[in-house]
Amino acid sequence: MGTQTQSCVRIPMYCFNATGDRLLRTTGVARRIGKTPRMVRYLAEAGLIAGLKHGKLWFFRESDVIRYVRARETEYVQ
Repeated sequence: MGTQTQSCVRIPMYCFNATGDRLLRTTGVARRIGKTPRMVRYLAEAGLIAGLKHGKLWFFRESDVIRYVRARETEYVQ
């Protein structure tokens, strides 16, 4: 009997796009905004935070995440 090996593809938590803006994955955004990855996907699907979906994976520009956080902060202040 032969042994089978499983291949594993590691996807970094972030990468950079052509404009130099950092692209974050769902887990990276969740850590930054204090939510669960499931909640981040819900926010993206609802259009509350800008994101790009590629297959089953979501990617978020760091500038969009910062914009979302600042909008939420000003919402609480008012």
